[in-house]
Amino acid sequence: MKNCFGFLFTLILISSCEDEVQLTVKSKAEIVVYGEISNNIGPYQIRITKATNYGYETTQTLVPNPVENAQVVIADDKGNFEELIEQFPGVYVTRKNGIRGTVGRSYILTIKLANGTKYQSKQELLLAAPKVDSIYNIFNKAAKPLDYGFDVFMKLKDPTEEENYYQIRHNVLNEFMVDRPDECVTKPFGCDAGIWRCWVFEQNTQNLLINDRLINGKTISQLVKTVPFEDIVRYAMHIKIASGSKNLYQYWQRLDEQSKVTGSIFDKIPAQIIGNIKNETTGEDALGYFAVIGLTSKKYMIDRYESAPQIYREQLLEYNNSFRKRAKFLDCTRAYDWVYNASYLQYIREYKPNNIGANLPAWWYEKD
Repeated sequence: MKNCFGFLFTLILISSCEDEVQLTVKSKAEIVVYGEISNNIGPYQIRITKATNYGYETTQTLVPNPVENAQVVIADDKGNFEELIEQFPGVYVTRKNGIRGTVGRSYILTIKLANGTKYQSKQELLLAAPKVDSIYNIFNKAAKPLDYGFDVFMKLKDPTEEENYYQIRHNVLNEFMVDRPDECVTKPFGCDAGIWRCWVFEQNTQNLLINDRLINGKTISQLVKTVPFEDIVRYAMHIKIASGSKNLYQYWQRLDEQSKVTGSIFDKIPAQIIGNIKNETTGEDALGYFAVIGLTSKKYMIDRYESAPQIYREQLLEYNNSFRKRAKFLDCTRAYDWVYNASYLQYIREYKPNNIGANLPAWWYEKD
């Protein structure tokens, strides 16, 4: 019993003596690079910035410092190459009808800085990604009504006799409604009118990583996202499967691990993540990665009201009528979803760059 009390007393002392420690981690890397080439039509983009020592100050006020006037070249193992154009400071792009990734070919990125320093990526093979066989959803009746949702799954057939590493990406087009005051332009916030549907683009930052170590050659059924059952409008998803090398997969894994650091004592210690680009003279690593990936994609849309069981549709309508009010706007680009209070209403009058208007964008109708 005495040992137990001693242990508890030690824990209390430790927890009561917390001092803020500001760490600075110095990096030998000179530049940070990220970009990719795929079997999708370009242009492709390479971003280059100067590396910054990691510390408390930089995480609060970090502004990327672009590397300008570099010579950036993408080349394949068949002798094809293209020198990229600097479109913006530190942002280099291929031409509209320039080099295109081809499954079965290998690619290298070469960067020559204005001071003569040269960097080059390791040669990587562009691997084919499997096609998505189907996408479907299952209504998820959770413990609480506010947690109801649609579990969206995708199915794909993994190739046999080879190791495969995948990253599942998805972007979202979310529909929302406003009251459109067509007949009272001079008083747009004082009229009653019909419902107007708008679309907003939502960039997803949480990608899924899977490999076929235990499921080689089998059909994979993977949960992509749970779409919340909190609205009566449509929800459109553009799901992409990226297939890359084992090294690229491990790089994605490390990025994912560090993005989930919460400050707990059980977290992994943050460390410099090594990519595939080196200084040709010193052998030192640059930060970042030149990704060579195969891509396939498929679009999927859910009508949340129509897709739900009848009993839950009634609950959803009741919830929306009781707790939410629509704003009145003339322009979808200055509206965003529902109004909760006066201060929120003022906020959503501002221009929203991700709001794309009353119609889906043209690329939604393009064939995958």
